[in-house]
Amino acid sequence: MGNPRFLSSMKAIASNYQQLSDMAKLITNELISLLQKHDGQLRNQWRNSVYGHEVTYQEYFMWWYHLFYNAVTDWLIAKGEITKPRTGVLTYLMTP
Repeated sequence: MGNPRFLSSMKAIASNYQQLSDMAKLITNELISLLQKHDGQLRNQWRNSVYGHEVTYQEYFMWWYHLFYNAVTDWLIAKGEITKPRTGVLTYLMTP
């Protein structure tokens, strides 16, 4: 029959893998092209920043991207495209 804890863990892993796969599908060719278009500018900003010798470009890029999508969110809220919850905490749910 199998160990119930093991089977439960395997189901959770499969579910998490599916969620990760679904998230990866949200990264479109259009988004990749847009980010690649500005890669040189971002690399220059990283090199010239105080962090240029402390973090890798990949770490800097992830930090920058986090700030970028938060700025876009604030812009969408200001335009009335999305509503900020009363709690002040916004959960990002992206669908293709």
